[in-house]
Amino acid sequence: MRVVQNSREKFLIHGTTVHGAQLRHPARSRNQIRYYHPHGPFGESLPQRRPDATIGIVGLGVGSLAGVGQPGQRMIFYEIDDEVERMARRHFTYLRDAKCDVVVNIGDGRLLLQKAEDRSLDLLVLDAFSSDAIPTHLLTREALNLYLRKVKADGLVVIHISSRHVDLTRVLRGWSGLEKRRVAVFGFHPTPRDVGEGAVAAIALAIAPDPRVLQKLVGGGKWQWLGSGKEVLWSDDRTDLLAALGEIRF
Repeated sequence: MRVVQNSREKFLIHGTTVHGAQLRHPARSRNQIRYYHPHGPFGESLPQRRPDATIGIVGLGVGSLAGVGQPGQRMIFYEIDDEVERMARRHFTYLRDAKCDVVVNIGDGRLLLQKAEDRSLDLLVLDAFSSDAIPTHLLTREALNLYLRKVKADGLVVIHISSRHVDLTRVLRGWSGLEKRRVAVFGFHPTPRDVGEGAVAAIALAIAPDPRVLQKLVGGGKWQWLGSGKEVLWSDDRTDLLAALGEIRF
């Protein structure tokens, strides 16, 4: 794991995967860039939470999403690697400059969430799938149902699935068919202006305890319903990563 920088940005890199970045100019250091650009799926879902929202995030990276939080809100990060937290605090300023209350819990996100109170989160973000090593246990049928229990009745679960090798829409289709629940998808294709502001393309999926929450999301125009396609069902008894290999299609 290492930090590299150019004249404009600073990056946290693990192997070949960029786990987060920040603009170096002090006046722009709070700006959300890369996957978290305001026009992308996270910009569409996080700022709409209520003023006293409690937001859970699996995967810390450099702490970018802490920059979205507002006074009165609480963000709980679940990060499996304490070295990531150390580097996020030492080399980046999102956590330090956050306007909201920020807590970082070290440990496996799913195990930590199991201990959390049911219906305690307004929003849950899973941002742990962009590297070459996919934590399959975070997307099993049992895990997805766990997430729906942890968010409030009007809550939302957003799953960042941008990947160079794996099409995780297949996994959500398998779960959706079995559980009879719909899934929304947002494919973010940044404009040249967005790219100039540091944005990169991103794909996110959303599920919710109440289908009306997803209906409202899709009604906004940027999210759409996940269409039919290849399916694979992951469970705690069996996961098949090879069946999910391929280009993301939604």
